[in-house]
Parts: sequence; structure tokens; C-alpha cells
Amino acid sequence: MKINVRDIKKCESLEVSYDIQSEAVKPYVDEAVVITEPVHVKAELRSSDSDVVGRFEVRGELQLSCARCLAPVPYKVETGFWTVFRKSSSVKRDEPGMGDEDVVEFDGDEIDLDDVVLQNVALSIPVKVLCRSDCKGIEWRE
Repeated sequence: MKINVRDIKKCESLEVSYDIQSEAVKPYVDEAVVITEPVHVKAELRSSDSDVVGRFEVRGELQLSCARCLAPVPYKVETGFWTVFRKSSSVKRDEPGMGDEDVVEFDGDEIDLDDVVLQNVALSIPVKVLCRSDCKGIEWRE
């Protein structure tokens, strides 16, 4: 979802709620991950000087594979995070305490929320999941 920065600055704060469909999520996750329902995003964007500060709550449901037996494992995505958006021309590379990971740069008058949201969804997915704690793995039969 693209948001015009002028709309945020007019009212100082803007709340949006929307869904990201599974096709948009696929490039951000492993091919074994199945998106079983759209990712729901709730965002509050506030104007702060030349920056826009975003607070996000993200929910969705995925299907992962058990690391031992490859059985499907349902996984609920529930994550929240903050992000600072700053116009590319305003980013000071040598500003103390503001590394690249703290600021998302944007050009023009629009901020694209989807990329930030989907990166955080991908980071919230565990490396390994088990279908149950005592899973013995794939049974080999001779």
C-alpha cells in the first residue's frame, strides 16, 4: 500500500488497515511456506519533522514444514514493529546512532508500506519448526 506523505502531514497522524494477498508475500518467504490467509496490517503513521514514524501490527497465518518429517505445521504470524521513513535527500549518512537499519528511505511523495511489512513477516518466521516435540522424523521402510 502506498501512502502520500502530504496526507500524513495534513492531519499529523494517519491510521490504515489493509490486507496483503498471498501473491505479494511469496517473493519474501521460502518456497516451502504456504500462505493460508492474507496478511492483515494495521499501521499508524505520524509526522515528525521531516520524518514519518510508523507503528505496525501484522497478523496472518502460514503453513510451514516440520524440520524432521516435513509434515505441514500451521504458524500464526503476530508481530509488531516501528519504522522511521525519511526522504532520501534528508538522510545524513554520518548521523550518530542512526544506522541504515533504523531508517527506511523513500523518494517522491509516497511511502510504500508493503516492502517494510513483508520484510518483517519474513524475519518473524522461525528457521525450524516441529509438528510435535517428539517428532522422530521421516520413517524409512526397507
